Amino acid sequence: MEDISYLHVPYFSVSQQEKLAFFKKLPKVESAKVKTLYNTIKAVFVVSDKYVFIENSEDRVYKMTIVDELNNTLGTLYYMPLLSRLDIYNSETPGIPLIQVKKKQIIYYSYSWILNKLGVDKLFSRLINVI
Repeated sequence: MEDISYLHVPYFSVSQQEKLAFFKKLPKVESAKVKTLYNTIKAVFVVSDKYVFIENSEDRVYKMTIVDELNNTLGTLYYMPLLSRLDIYNSETPGIPLIQVKKKQIIYYSYSWILNKLGVDKLFSRLINVI
């Protein structure tokens, strides 16, 4: 498993109203990837804007949290563009990544062997292709 120290750094929330301005403030290449990842998350998990929250750290780590209508966290994704890395967490194991991807290659996963054999990694392929 790769370093997960980003779990312990402060993040700054981006309000629903500030999202468009937030994407515009980022460096051009980074903005395109972060915005595409955000839109892909909405498509893959079939949720609207109001169910995906964006936060960012000073170290340019982007945290995107997916919630349900009761505001319960369903999953969290951490995107590190400088490392070409994406870590995905589910709500059952918030301190252990479900999957870690670096340069479009799965480098760690914590789901079961049987799920791996069933090809659960293909569920994440659209997200992986963004990074």
